[in-house]
Amino acid sequence: MAFTHGESLYECIAIDLNTQRDFCYPDGACPVTNARAIYPSLQLLVSWLRQHGIPIISAIDSRRAHEIHEIGRTRYCVDGSEGQQKVDFTLMPLRQMIEIDNTLNLPPDLLHQYQQLIFRKRTDDLLCNPKADHFLTQLNTDKVYIFGNTVERSVKVLALGLLARHKNVSIITDACGYWDQDAAHWALRQVVTKGGKLTTVDKLISITPTQKYRRKGKPALRNGENKRNGIDSLLVIKGKPISLAHDASGKSDPTIVQHAPQHSGTVNGSKAGSTQL
Repeated sequence: MAFTHGESLYECIAIDLNTQRDFCYPDGACPVTNARAIYPSLQLLVSWLRQHGIPIISAIDSRRAHEIHEIGRTRYCVDGSEGQQKVDFTLMPLRQMIEIDNTLNLPPDLLHQYQQLIFRKRTDDLLCNPKADHFLTQLNTDKVYIFGNTVERSVKVLALGLLARHKNVSIITDACGYWDQDAAHWALRQVVTKGGKLTTVDKLISITPTQKYRRKGKPALRNGENKRNGIDSLLVIKGKPISLAHDASGKSDPTIVQHAPQHSGTVNGSKAGSTQL
């Protein structure tokens, strides 16, 4: 029988790919084409995940400064750069950074302590990180919802990888960024052909989860710490993955929101229903 973390069956988990400044901000090194359009949907989705305590597996693109950048594309998400930092509202108070090392072992109760686990990825494929691959393969969950950047690369590759591992995968299309709309369209068709599903933020937040998540972890923000978020402040101490990242204020970025279209969905409003996940 497959090992399940804490012997728990999770009703659903969300996987958040590359919601970083270089991709999400118009002045980032390599912004997605639809950055302004998806920003309100991302805020609404993350608010719903936070409200219900849904477990979140996040991945940050982590490029080394000496790597040769792609032809025709600016170098992005370089280790330690401001552009590599996650957008503030995508960080949960109870979170932990999982650094890459030469082991696969992770504490079995991480999702009992933290709502959000953050993995680094050096390529477009999160599953190339052995720890992330091991964790996601063994995680016992009914549904996996994927969102983030970009559809034609990281989102597609992860969805196909998880489908090959017999996971029930849905992509939240209006919370995903892309560089090439046509390529993104064909990427989604490929995922659907392989058995994946497509959904939207409005459809997801109309669902009321039945599973209640209670955690014993401590918030990442400590008294006296600055609230500024930086990926470079996520450290590994004595071989143990811990997070010293600062808690997000939850405020949106006004330079983007003022240009973004209004979103009709609500988290606590009339759209909330009793449908089960």
